Amino acid sequence: MADGSSIKTQSLGTGGFIAYQDEEHGLGFQIASELANGTRGGGGPAGDHGKQSAFSYRLTSPRRTTADTLAALISNDAELAIVPLQNDRAGYDKKTLATLIDFQDYEVVGEKMASDQYVLAVPSAMVEEQAESAFPSAYRAGSVGTLANGRAAQTAIRRRIGTIYATPDALDRCGAAVDGFRAQGIEISRLPEHSNPYRDVLNEAYSLLDPERTIQTSFSEQHNSLKRTSEIKGKNYGKPLVGVLLPLDVVLLGDRNYHADAKDANLSADYVVVDQGLVGGRGIETHFLVIKRKQPRTGKPGKNGKSEAPADKIAGDDGIVAGLMTRIGFNTSKHVRVLLKVDTRGQGVADTAELTEVMNRGGLRHTPIVLNDRPDTLPTVFEIAVHSDADRKNLHRVLTKASNPAKGWHARVLGCYASDRVMPDAPVAARTMPAAVWVFLAGGFAMVGAIATYLLMS
Repeated sequence: MADGSSIKTQSLGTGGFIAYQDEEHGLGFQIASELANGTRGGGGPAGDHGKQSAFSYRLTSPRRTTADTLAALISNDAELAIVPLQNDRAGYDKKTLATLIDFQDYEVVGEKMASDQYVLAVPSAMVEEQAESAFPSAYRAGSVGTLANGRAAQTAIRRRIGTIYATPDALDRCGAAVDGFRAQGIEISRLPEHSNPYRDVLNEAYSLLDPERTIQTSFSEQHNSLKRTSEIKGKNYGKPLVGVLLPLDVVLLGDRNYHADAKDANLSADYVVVDQGLVGGRGIETHFLVIKRKQPRTGKPGKNGKSEAPADKIAGDDGIVAGLMTRIGFNTSKHVRVLLKVDTRGQGVADTAELTEVMNRGGLRHTPIVLNDRPDTLPTVFEIAVHSDADRKNLHRVLTKASNPAKGWHARVLGCYASDRVMPDAPVAARTMPAAVWVFLAGGFAMVGAIATYLLMS
């Protein structure tokens, strides 16, 4: 689940609301809850905000997009924003990067990781209807929880499933389990890429319920509780159930008292979880950025009264990167990441190969992310990893070159933050051999060839 032990965030302010994005796996809620609990001293992540016991963060309702999430931050509706940056299957979230380009006056203060797993769930309404069909004259609230509790109940419910719905992501991560379901004769229905499986399957289940079913509620003096009396006139009690593969956090979102138990099925408001240990299932891992509003600077201007150059501000001896490196220390797992945006298309825009050459020559690990949905400027965001002071100095050279207005790149640093994530598709940049070395080697080979020819001729 949420990883809050490895990376310390910078100071996060004095409390308030946390806006988070409701991304496909529901993991934004994990990170936001972790930060909120941390301010209460409830085992949240270590950092400056963990000392604020007098004021707690509270969660807003989830936002559908990164733009909505950052808008809540900039408009003072929230103190922090949680947005997805990268996950282990889809790679970088380009919508998040595009939104960071569009917005101003924010500051990235940390990166956090959350993990989850897919589970097989069945709509509670369908399970409830079948439970009522066994006791149609007097069904009391709570029977579904009893039915769904234990492995025997899980097996009984799974045997009644006729169709399992799954998104492409779920099919990819749960391939072995899906093959097993097919072998049992269960139909697998593929949902569209950008569908909402939680709501779509719930609506499908409601359409399959007995339309003749009636329920009356009264108070039972004998049990001192509400009693529900159900009358079912339909005859199709043996109809198959529908299931869906969902991330566990999506199923249980909002149930703050929930504790996962892999041995038993668990009842949520809309779904009953009937299998938490899908065979061969691969976990979900998503990294998020923690963002706050940028505070106005009150310090003195740079030397000679001039404003500080962007390269000095970010990668100078007293810059942001140096401060982060001092805070986290030097080791093989923790380092600093910098998001650098440059335009690659437009009038007078130079070839960005000049930038990558500087990075390669300095051995800077970097990953380019091209935002193809903006064809006019075709911006590229470089995520650059800084592991040492030598890397910081090389980053300074990169930023100095990128800031040259004659190149037309309109460079901008979108964020600097500590990270322990392994950079995807980014081996250590190859160091190019100086031309003089090539000339020396070529001359050496030519001399060896001449000597060999002389010896053979003689």
